[in-house]
Amino acid sequence: MRPVAPPGSKGQLSANVVHFARILRGVGLPADPARVLDACRALTAVQITDRSQVYWALHAVFTAKPAHHELFDEAFRLFWRDPQGLDELLAALLPTLYAPWQEKKPDLSRRLTETLANLYPAPPRQQRPRETEV
Repeated sequence: MRPVAPPGSKGQLSANVVHFARILRGVGLPADPARVLDACRALTAVQITDRSQVYWALHAVFTAKPAHHELFDEAFRLFWRDPQGLDELLAALLPTLYAPWQEKKPDLSRRLTETLANLYPAPPRQQRPRETEV
């Protein structure tokens, strides 16, 4: 799951916003086409190389209730390539073993994990051909 191009790339920012909106819509945030257009307009008013300005511009458009903040924050960190967020995403999508000496990190929300799995399904595993017995 990667944005189409880095947030500052010419011509690709709008496509990235559309992909991000799909994730937000999947977890229940208001992300209809009108809000996507508003988000693109909001990004023209901020310095897109400043992560916090991009965050708050998109937050203002896509969150309508205080309950939306946590889901938005989590989705933003994962989609816009926070290196720690990527580790959390992989941990949520892949089975892991818990060792008691490891500090347990908070899990991704179930809604976000399910949405990401639906939007970006894992490629099917190829089975190895069976060896014939002689």
